[in-house]
Amino acid sequence: MNILIIHHYPGLGGATLSCYDVARALIETGHHTVVSVPAGENEARRMADKLNIEAVDGAPPVIQFTYHNGSSGIVRCVLKYLKMQRYIAKWEKLIDEISPDIVLLNSSVQWPMIKLLKRKGIKSILFVRETMRKNQLGLINRYIRKKLSQADGVTFLTKYDLEQWDLPTYVKQYVIPDSVNKDNYDMTRTKEESRKKLGLDIEKFYVLYVGGINSIKGAGEIVSAVEWLEEPFVETVILGDLAENLRQCSFLKSLIQYREAKYVKKVYRQIEMINKTESRIQLKGLQRKMDDWLNACDVVVFPVGKVHQARPLYEAGLFQKPVILPDYENFRDNAENMKNVLYYKKRDEKDLALKIQYLFHNKKTAEKLGHANRMMAEEKHLSSEVNKQIVRLINEIYQG
Repeated sequence: MNILIIHHYPGLGGATLSCYDVARALIETGHHTVVSVPAGENEARRMADKLNIEAVDGAPPVIQFTYHNGSSGIVRCVLKYLKMQRYIAKWEKLIDEISPDIVLLNSSVQWPMIKLLKRKGIKSILFVRETMRKNQLGLINRYIRKKLSQADGVTFLTKYDLEQWDLPTYVKQYVIPDSVNKDNYDMTRTKEESRKKLGLDIEKFYVLYVGGINSIKGAGEIVSAVEWLEEPFVETVILGDLAENLRQCSFLKSLIQYREAKYVKKVYRQIEMINKTESRIQLKGLQRKMDDWLNACDVVVFPVGKVHQARPLYEAGLFQKPVILPDYENFRDNAENMKNVLYYKKRDEKDLALKIQYLFHNKKTAEKLGHANRMMAEEKHLSSEVNKQIVRLINEIYQG
């Protein structure tokens, strides 16, 4: 079978990693698989080259409708969508050249591509990796639901997402969890060895946050929680994009991205105040390899400002780490309070601080939660098993 995977994100996010895991699984089962990634030099393309996965040269931007819980507002979404209409003819030409038997759309925002594929008589499977925005009965979500239903198959990361979208029963729909590939992580070192390699204190209790300085990921919430913490041996490490471009942006850019620029500058002021007398928050930025950071920490915190998929939960599970999450219903498929995670009251940084303190003072409980989280990750999220489900699904859709 000739398979095309369309991937639109240029960075190294969870969707990128999952995309290449699926591509490798398809190649290993004998399918000719090519991935369309953003043109130019970017992390997604470099990763394809590193893994020896065939990537499309010069692919046009993917036609998208970026309305989900982690996106900007509807006006910007519609303007972006309309602007991308000029690439339809280029996509028609590219698809004719590749002539795929089936196309995998690696994000729900790519649903505008379904119409083009149907016109070409090509089957499609849409991977819904994003969380629904606002009210499921809202006009925009009802419109998106109608468009999603036109795919030959639709997959959701959780049962919660499937129920929330509530597609018509005639649609072939599946729950296939997000996955992590153990082969991408080095788990041979001890915690002490990882701390020594990273220059971390052997005796301290480390809280790991991986979302960068970003309002959607909840940087302000973890920083505010640190202000409430009293224990001197607790230190927080922030990984991810540190948004330096917004911290020192031009006046024009600060107007265009006013809210986020204001948020970033506020968080930096908080961090400077907190670190004034002693280092309590370390800013380490983007990381190509997460192994040692996950191994070295004591707990992972995922304090999202807008709820979305909790990939750090599964990655932390591989390293037997407990996770602290806000108590959103969306996480129920994979996170059970006091079993493999601790929930705190959403948007309540004091309660988040109390949960961090609780694990600091109850190391046995932290160990128990971490062990259960590893079992959850290995039972439900290993790519070696998840990819078998995807391969079966592709064969089923193609033959059906």
